[in-house]
Amino acid sequence: MKEEVVPILETERLRLRPVNERDLPVIYLLKSEEQVLKYQYVSSKTLDECHEFMIRYRLIDLNEPSYLWAVELAGTMIGSICLWNFTENYKAELGVEILPEYFRQGYMSESAQVVLEYAFAVLGLSEVWAYTHPDNYPARNFLGKLKFNEISTSGSEIILVRTSASN
Repeated sequence: MKEEVVPILETERLRLRPVNERDLPVIYLLKSEEQVLKYQYVSSKTLDECHEFMIRYRLIDLNEPSYLWAVELAGTMIGSICLWNFTENYKAELGVEILPEYFRQGYMSESAQVVLEYAFAVLGLSEVWAYTHPDNYPARNFLGKLKFNEISTSGSEIILVRTSASN
């Protein structure tokens, strides 16, 4: 394994940068906040588990790349966004988390748009996937605005896919 090179991406309001050790308190909030975890399939994390999560996503194995960005607003981390779960046929999964006080202000849409542009234009991905709980209507609306299409629904999750930068 070697250190992953995660590029800095910017939007009009936000800066997306690689996570670092100083982000641990916010990562802990994201991984333990009830409103953030409500529709996720994971339980609340301890501080040590959050540290392990950060280390795992900051390292890269050629067979398991991952990109984890801290989402900053005016120098303050407000969430995270990642591309992970890459497949051999140029597909990956998108994951997003944002602190509740920043819900529904367009920050994750703005972040996701620049990450999707990077995924298709720079990484050359053919598809980006997302998973959400059927009752998570805010996430379904968010992904729909990003031009993800629902392709499968089971009792516990909905699978959505976006197939190109111009979709």
